[in-house]
Amino acid sequence: KRKRVKQREVQEVHEKTIGDHFLSALKLEGKFLRHGEDDSETDLLYSLEGKTLGIEIATAFYHNQQAEIESQLALGKFKSTLFGAPRAVTNDQDRVIVSIARWELDDKCAQRYAGHEVWLCIELQAPRLKLAEALQLADAISIPVRHNFARIYFGFHALPDGKGFTVLRRF
Repeated sequence: KRKRVKQREVQEVHEKTIGDHFLSALKLEGKFLRHGEDDSETDLLYSLEGKTLGIEIATAFYHNQQAEIESQLALGKFKSTLFGAPRAVTNDQDRVIVSIARWELDDKCAQRYAGHEVWLCIELQAPRLKLAEALQLADAISIPVRHNFARIYFGFHALPDGKGFTVLRRF
């Protein structure tokens, strides 16, 4: 049971960090209220301009092994000098990250969230991605017609371009 609690805590820290990165990159000053309590609420709830904003977070990795390594590192169970370095990424890395981001988008759009204005923020864990490539990738991902998000964003750390966390709005 303790293991699940620790994993949940790590996940909540990750989600809040990403939510804060998105708001900061958008130059918005939201006040964090709390984490969502169940599947009908978004991952994060903020107060923004006197209203409650729900933010659902998703992260697209190059592959599941990268996600597992990141998780194990966060839990303190995996020691590696390869932290953050994508492993076994093919030359087709753009297609891979688009495919995973599209899956995350479809999964989140199929769900319904209660109450608040709801945003979807998908973080692309793609350290080799350049800004120009990210713009093309975001445009290549079609947004499902049916969803209940007021806004949909993609965000990533634009490392090759020397920029910090960068956000691209898609809806």
